[in-house]
Formats: sequence, C-alpha cells, structure tokens
Amino acid sequence: TAIGRIDAATKIDLIIQPLRAALFIFGLMLFPSINTPPVLYLIAASCATPYCYYMKGKALPNDMPNLLTSLAKSAAVTAVSLIFPIATILTLGRENGPLEFSWVLAAAISCAVSWVVAIYAIHHPITQDPLFIGALQRFDILFWKIKK
Repeated sequence: TAIGRIDAATKIDLIIQPLRAALFIFGLMLFPSINTPPVLYLIAASCATPYCYYMKGKALPNDMPNLLTSLAKSAAVTAVSLIFPIATILTLGRENGPLEFSWVLAAAISCAVSWVVAIYAIHHPITQDPLFIGALQRFDILFWKIKK
C-alpha cells in the first residue's frame, strides 16, 4: 500500500481472511485441543505467504534469489536462537507440571542473547538496517547509564 496499491492489499485480505477463518473453525471442530491453534496458524501462514508475494509481485517485482537468501538466514537465526532455550527447558526444567518462572526466564534470556549472537554470526540482513543499528545504539547508551 506504500506505493498506492490498496486494491492489491484489499484483495489479499478479502481472499485470505475468510479462508483463514474457515481453516480455524473446521480445524478446531475436528481437533479440539490447546495445541491446534498454533498448528493451524503455521498452516495458514505457510499457505498465505506465497499468495501475498504473488500479489506484491504485481505491484513491485520480486527479487526471489535475495528473498530466499534472507529467508534461509532468518531460518538459521531462528534455529540457533532456539537451541539454548530448548536445552534449558529439556535438561533443567523438565517436570510433570508447569515450568517454574525461573526456568522460563532463563530460557527467554538465553534466547535473546543467542539471537543477537546469531544475527551477527550468520550475517543476517537486519544487521545493516538503520533502524536496528539505531535501536542498538539507544540500548547501548541506556546500558552505560545504568552501569554508571
């Protein structure tokens, strides 16, 4: 819509949203479980994304090699950033009930730290984004103020 193609955005919503709603309604009717919505969301997003890129390609040309490289790097960053939280929960916090807050906090912190390390180690494109660089600089200034 930034280039004035609200018709494409509207068409995407008019097609995707009813299909997503139907998927969720029928999926939850067939599999009434707490685990069903995340799986349905993954299915809906996986099916909607190619259509969204197809419609975007009508307004602006898609650079598929660059897109696939960025997506592969994003998948690698996600995989690396989830290694430590999964290991933390599986080795230290495995119980028959809900996890203690301290284990969840440890997993969240390890995920955040490993994400930052992974985006630099994998050379993710976000490291070149001016907004990301500005956010890191603000965080760095805040950190040094707290440290003093």
